[in-house]
Amino acid sequence: MNFSLNPQEDIFLIFSVILLIAFVIPEFFSRLKVAYIPFYIFAGMLIGPHGFLKIEVTEPLQFVGDLGLLLLVFLAGLEIHAMVERSLRSSLLMSMIFGAVCFAGGYLLGLLFGQPPVTNFLLGAVLMSSSVAEIVSIVNSAPALKKSYGHVIVPAIVILDTSSLVLLGIMLKYKTAPGELYLFFVEITLFLLLVFYLIPHLVKRYFQRRTRKPRESDMKFVFLTLIAVVALSELIGLHGIVAAFIVGVALGEFIPRGPLYEKLHGLGHGLLIPVFFIVLGMSLDTTILIEGHTSLLFLISLIVTLVCVKVASGVIYSKMKKGGVRDGVILGVTFWPQMSATLAAASIGYRYGIFNETVLLAIVFMSIFSIMTSPFAVRYLTRDRTTSVLQQNHTVVVGYGRTSSKIVTILDFAGKDVAVIEKDLNKVRRLEERGIRVIYGSGTDQEALRKAGISGAKVALITIPDEHEVYLTARYIRELNPDCYTIAKIHTEKLLKRLKKEGLVDSIIWPEKMSSLEATRKVFEHLEGFYPEF
Repeated sequence: MNFSLNPQEDIFLIFSVILLIAFVIPEFFSRLKVAYIPFYIFAGMLIGPHGFLKIEVTEPLQFVGDLGLLLLVFLAGLEIHAMVERSLRSSLLMSMIFGAVCFAGGYLLGLLFGQPPVTNFLLGAVLMSSSVAEIVSIVNSAPALKKSYGHVIVPAIVILDTSSLVLLGIMLKYKTAPGELYLFFVEITLFLLLVFYLIPHLVKRYFQRRTRKPRESDMKFVFLTLIAVVALSELIGLHGIVAAFIVGVALGEFIPRGPLYEKLHGLGHGLLIPVFFIVLGMSLDTTILIEGHTSLLFLISLIVTLVCVKVASGVIYSKMKKGGVRDGVILGVTFWPQMSATLAAASIGYRYGIFNETVLLAIVFMSIFSIMTSPFAVRYLTRDRTTSVLQQNHTVVVGYGRTSSKIVTILDFAGKDVAVIEKDLNKVRRLEERGIRVIYGSGTDQEALRKAGISGAKVALITIPDEHEVYLTARYIRELNPDCYTIAKIHTEKLLKRLKKEGLVDSIIWPEKMSSLEATRKVFEHLEGFYPEF
């Protein structure tokens, strides 16, 4: 096909094509419950200069992609902030084992294929890295895994990814100015002091201002902080993605899950991050794998090396903790995913000439392989660790919050059978300590509902904040047990109408409406001495 677009004249058409891809891919593949990020890269390959549309990667397009890369690692830093303090000793041991084995495997592989030392060094750093979001998702989907290692895995990922990106910064400095490494280490130390001590104080003062209202200025402030720190890091020769990740970790305390976080997440994963992956795909020439036997052999060897070093690391850690080989294999497979930090390091390494196109392409396909296979492998390996519980005429409570915690306590005190479904592991452990039946998971997961014995339940109470999850949970309960008396806590009339229209609940609790009526009653009683009937 000779059809092509002119990057100068058709810039809006090109960007429309990219946005269309960014919109369609998650809409389609999320319904199939398949990781869709690799398909951004595949789409980029198809529309890029080596694909069908022959679209060149221009400077404006590359700039938008770079912004997506910065936001990708920044959000990764935000997401893991709260998890780094727990079980630090075990996490350090895990990160040391995985880091040493994976680095050695990557370095030896490069040595075997005759790559220069700096390439081998960065290959080792790449295999050390991972994908925070994907691994957290895998851990969350495997209750047995999360209970055993969840509190250790996430901090270990943070340590490994940070180490990988810092090694990338060192390699870039060595490549561009090898005689200035000592000065570089001094500059990094001062930079870290600035990011972890001065910046948090400034951010804290901003968010605690009495006159502050959470408006769009919060987004501007966060982006100003991010871009300013990235600009400062590049002045000392530390690449922006390293700085963006560190800033995310430093600011995580001040940007909890809420409106601001959702705005940042929406801008990143809704626009800029997909552009980065698509632009990355556009930069790849897949014909190298077809035309060169060495390139294909390197790709296969890299994937085999990834599988072996991760599994070996998991087995070593498990054995040191008096665990079994099977536990170690599950742990190693959990660490397979290579996406955010891996592709960030690979793309920057290629841009600075440390990786050639063969190595870059092999790393991209290795990442795609790991993302596509690891969830299924973990699910397969942990499938026989879960057992269902048979209960009859009991109450199932979905979500353990302020409202439902009191109800559960009263039911338990009264000697009534109750099963709780909760996705906060800390709450799960507290309930287990009290001897209350609890299932780690979500009400939107039919397997969790089955484990709670929903088919034999007499009453179900849904008290989770997300309206879509309330709807899905109510629908699944009705499908699994049509006779179960279902009560749902809601917050909007829209959800009320939807639940009633489809006959998914028998009763509702609307806290805002109840408090409004009570407030109205008190006002009228004070003003008129009575409460009128409306």
